[in-house]
Amino acid sequence: MSNTNILRRGDRLEYLAMGVFQGQGYLVRRKVPLKYGLGGQDATDVDVLGIKFTKPFQPQCIICDCKERQRTKPYERIFWAKGLSSFVNALEVYVALPKASWEIINFARLGQVHILTYEVLQDSFVKTYGKDGKAYGLANQFFYEPLYQRMLQVCKKHKKVGDILFQARTLYLVTNPYVSLNIALPHLKASANMLRRVENISRDIFELWRFITADLIVAISLMLLYIASDTIGFSKTERQRHIIERLTYGDVSPKKAREIFSLAKELALEWAKTLSPGTSHQSFLPLDIGDIEPPSYAPNVAGLVERAIASPSLYHELPQLLDFLLFEQSLQNKAFSDDEYRHTFPSTMQDERLKVARNIFAFVRDAVGLDLKVFWPKEENNLPKKKLS
Repeated sequence: MSNTNILRRGDRLEYLAMGVFQGQGYLVRRKVPLKYGLGGQDATDVDVLGIKFTKPFQPQCIICDCKERQRTKPYERIFWAKGLSSFVNALEVYVALPKASWEIINFARLGQVHILTYEVLQDSFVKTYGKDGKAYGLANQFFYEPLYQRMLQVCKKHKKVGDILFQARTLYLVTNPYVSLNIALPHLKASANMLRRVENISRDIFELWRFITADLIVAISLMLLYIASDTIGFSKTERQRHIIERLTYGDVSPKKAREIFSLAKELALEWAKTLSPGTSHQSFLPLDIGDIEPPSYAPNVAGLVERAIASPSLYHELPQLLDFLLFEQSLQNKAFSDDEYRHTFPSTMQDERLKVARNIFAFVRDAVGLDLKVFWPKEENNLPKKKLS
């Protein structure tokens, strides 16, 4: 599978499914790669992925396999989707087809797979958005398909940027949010550095790096909610210790990590001694690489998760809100529109929710040195904020 598969032209069924799921409150992505093995080889991808959180921070994942071709073998797609769902822990499984007989629909039901035909999706889409309405952000086929084609040409010339685009999208199939966060932030730092370098050189390359940066920010917000889900039963002190520890050691137990690190230090010291026999032990002390230290952002992550758990209603839709602000407004070169925000997210405490989103932008700005003017060059402090009348 190519690293640029994410930019492959999508079909109408995929975008209809994205729009319908988005209307049900899901954060949606298409062409999400599934990796396996120690080397992180790509096995396949999920045509449409939807994720949302219910109280108290319970993740719900749905997938949809979309095949628009008339000659699609529906039974094979049903088996494929059902098998794929077990690898990604999907709560619900869908197969979208141009049309389907009752026999196919009933067969799918036996495996707890839902069939969505073009007619059903189109009808649901119109009921959600109106006859002339549209879904927002990446679910808007008419804006993003032309952008994908431009970005694809850039990726063909610059392999590194395609690799990071691929890695960013894999983060949405969350297995370990701590490890994923430790992957996302260095990628985001690299993206922030590239944005500074290419802003005045190439508009197409700048667009692609800005797209990757936005995708990483939304993924990071998702990781924060998964960490909240993982630590919701802890006391404040236990939660902070656990988060910092997991961000420091990842999948390895702290004891084992310290043992390995200590052994590595001893081996390095012995190797240095063989290069300079007769040198005193004191002379080698400056070569001591110290101890394993937590990432500099770890305490801030713990603080953000603590805030989320204290005010869950403000955070459950955080990834969707960031998705809207970035992919519907900023990447479409719009200024922040408070009216559009309130219309799209007509829930209570809208000012407080927007403040939470700004806190996430401030976190990534400080953590990786991201200049937020790449998203909102004309907004105060380069952050989306309601203008006082």
